[in-house]
Amino acid sequence: MDYDVIVCFELPCHAQQSRTYREQADDPFVIPVFLCESSLSRATFPRGPSLFGYPFVVVVDRQQATSCAALYDAVVERLQRWTVNARDLFTWEARLGPATKEDLMEEVDPSLVMNGTVAHQEGAIDERDIADEKSVIMEDSDAPMDAYSDVQPCRVSTKKNVFQLRLQNHHMEYGAAAVTYGSDTPRFISWESRQQGDALQPILRKNDAFFCEFDENMKAYYFGDDRSRWEHARWEIWEQFNHPEYEEAIKSSAEKKNKGISLQDCLDEFTKVGVT
Repeated sequence: MDYDVIVCFELPCHAQQSRTYREQADDPFVIPVFLCESSLSRATFPRGPSLFGYPFVVVVDRQQATSCAALYDAVVERLQRWTVNARDLFTWEARLGPATKEDLMEEVDPSLVMNGTVAHQEGAIDERDIADEKSVIMEDSDAPMDAYSDVQPCRVSTKKNVFQLRLQNHHMEYGAAAVTYGSDTPRFISWESRQQGDALQPILRKNDAFFCEFDENMKAYYFGDDRSRWEHARWEIWEQFNHPEYEEAIKSSAEKKNKGISLQDCLDEFTKVGVT
């Protein structure tokens, strides 16, 4: 239809959609993700998940698929593309110096969180150390700005409980549709039922789908709603993407065009011996 929108996703793996594709033992899971309202925030009896926004795709490797926490983190990483408040999908810590890759994965020590302010402690605390030999840097609105010129915000972890991650199966070809309650209505599957058995085995299955359930407040903060015209969503913001191979082809074509032809090339062209 004229109002349809087609969104293409480039995956870091084989899309596994070809009929001739043969499954491999180490294939990652390609999972569709749908945003929906929490059933508790709906006034009427639900007829299935009340979807909003754009669905998207998340790729989960076999190791990630063994942990519910890792699955939640993988969804958040992809979800940040669609909200202007992406920064608030994560917890942050103020530290001295530039942020490193190790900083991004390090856990926050709860003892350093005081009244909602995160402190940075220089060096590891040893029980034998004297207290006054260690300093704790706190953010203080009264302190001069240049005193903390080297403080860098470092991402620590995803923020929990932004949404409830729900699981459904039987989503052939990544589809979702409005349904009525009945014997064939897709139901959410409990994570506990999938975690029975070997803890090292993936808890995902082929044709699974994720549903991110947002309560009314979280939905409004990260995306907005119909009344606000989704003021915090980025569903209509698209960055220009030029494929490297396309750019290289354009560059090669321009170089050939600008190079021209030499006098020797002309002589060679007009002195060729014809073959009969």
